[in-house]
Amino acid sequence: MINISNIADPTISHEWKVVIEFLASHTEPKKNPPKSWYKELSSLINRNISLGEYESFLLENLKSFKKEIPNLVSRYSENDYAKSPFMRGFLHSSILFLENTKITDIIEDITVTSFSKGAQGVPIGNDALYILSDLPVDRVVGSLGKLRARIKKGPVRSKIATILNNIGKKHGKTANELEEMSISDFGLNNQNELVFCVNDWKGIISFATVNQSEISWTNGTKVQKSPPKEITTAFKEDLKEFTENIKEIKEQLASQCFRIESFYLNDVKWSFEYWEKYYLQHNLVSIIAKNLIWDIVWEGNKVNVTWSNGYFIDSNQAIVENIPTNATVSLWHPIYSTIEEIRNWRKYFNEKQIIQGIKQAFREVYVLTDAELNTKSYSNRFAAHIIQVGTYLTKSRSKGWMGSALLMENFALKIPHFDIKAEFWIQRISQEGEDWYGTGLGATDQVRFYKNKEQIDLKDVPPIVFAEVMRDVDLFIGASSITNNPYWTDNGTGKNTDSQSYWYEHSFGSLRMSGNIRMETLKEIIPMLSIKDVCSFEGNFLKVQGKIRNYKIHVGSGNILMEPNDQYLCIVPDSSNRMAKEKIFLPFDNDETLSIIISKALLLAKDNETTDSTIISQITSK
Repeated sequence: MINISNIADPTISHEWKVVIEFLASHTEPKKNPPKSWYKELSSLINRNISLGEYESFLLENLKSFKKEIPNLVSRYSENDYAKSPFMRGFLHSSILFLENTKITDIIEDITVTSFSKGAQGVPIGNDALYILSDLPVDRVVGSLGKLRARIKKGPVRSKIATILNNIGKKHGKTANELEEMSISDFGLNNQNELVFCVNDWKGIISFATVNQSEISWTNGTKVQKSPPKEITTAFKEDLKEFTENIKEIKEQLASQCFRIESFYLNDVKWSFEYWEKYYLQHNLVSIIAKNLIWDIVWEGNKVNVTWSNGYFIDSNQAIVENIPTNATVSLWHPIYSTIEEIRNWRKYFNEKQIIQGIKQAFREVYVLTDAELNTKSYSNRFAAHIIQVGTYLTKSRSKGWMGSALLMENFALKIPHFDIKAEFWIQRISQEGEDWYGTGLGATDQVRFYKNKEQIDLKDVPPIVFAEVMRDVDLFIGASSITNNPYWTDNGTGKNTDSQSYWYEHSFGSLRMSGNIRMETLKEIIPMLSIKDVCSFEGNFLKVQGKIRNYKIHVGSGNILMEPNDQYLCIVPDSSNRMAKEKIFLPFDNDETLSIIISKALLLAKDNETTDSTIISQITSK
């Protein structure tokens, strides 16, 4: 078969040469081919080869194209995509065959891979997005939604949002309405199960929440967790399709979680009738919706509810009935609730061991402080932190913040619904020769808000906007602060400098809001663990009584001091094995530090059993 690596082969037939030459005929590198180009290509393929033969060629070579992306995005390669009209034409020819889901699946993979390759991969990624945007409306929304969850770069997510908005406008709907009406249920039934029947066996995957699913196989007489041998051998392709469906469902659930969390800064509201149809009764979206908390308002009544065993219940677990169809529904945020309601919801989800699709009941709440009222137009709450810029860039861009570390721009988040822009200032403090994007360091400064290009006072920022922006900034610092580096005191970096002082101060100092939530959660979890009798809390620390020494784990950073002399103990995080053995339930799964703290506590409670020589040498030294 002809492949894209040998198009210059002189033995290729005249008919194929005509098609290949046409594929290379669109030579404008930054413009997509006109509609007439695709029409003429289709006609040429029909006259010279056949659509079926070309489709087989396309499918096989798209796989090769995907593997070749690292070479195609190299400006030093003779196959540089941006300089190859044929490669662009070949990729664009996919538009003629988008009914083939195998082709669209590969185009999606090409999109993700290309945008992961930096600036050089953007031309391929942009072309792939353009191709996918030509899908029928019911499929384009699902496809772009999956990409939005898979691609973590803010600019690309913004580009996807723009495409969805433009498609929505064509159909007289918002992007959100378009997505709500187009989301596939992927064959899930109303019990949130995907059922696969083959021979006498039935495979069932049941989704309790986004992160909690269970798969089983039964033939009516016995039940097992893995597929029987007769299925894995005789029905390989069917089983593969079932597995791929499960993967696609999980990708779509991640996409929907991302979309639903965006409602906070878009102030999305629905009538109860509409929301019930597209959220509570949708076989896929309901996996998320049933385990979230919703504000419902009607005729002077306001209640926040979740779905439990076929009923709505409030924060006191009282059943709420007779909600009118014209009631208004919105996503609940703790900033608008009382402390008692928040505590009740946290207790409920903890006791029921439900992991919500987004961090909601345990969501951090940020309100204006007296210091911020005094500074009026800016917040210094997150100033003077020292961050690793590479990690900061990754985290901030995944949340839609834009800015250039190279140009020393302030990083900004645009919030169109409120016509507000938030800025977070950072400045370079790296030493000469350090990699600014990778190991380079930055110092954080003010958070500011703007409306119509004018800076506004913090008291004029809507509470939910202030809360969500500050939550983002806290998340960025939590992920990128140098306190996350357990080797900071040992690797010579920052010795006798301000960064060294910062490391000690923030490794063992006061807690930010995320640390306060973590402390509250630990106080619920520790009493349920096997090590409960040797654990206690003091100030900002979880104290652990080991067999050899006693330890203090800082709840903010996860770093450890050994008593009695507060000697620092360096342990490289490894939470997976110990957490699994204890079968520990965490009410949310996006706090790596929480997992690390519990893992360290489990290890230190039995410090006499560790075989790690680096740990032994530290805990036995005086």
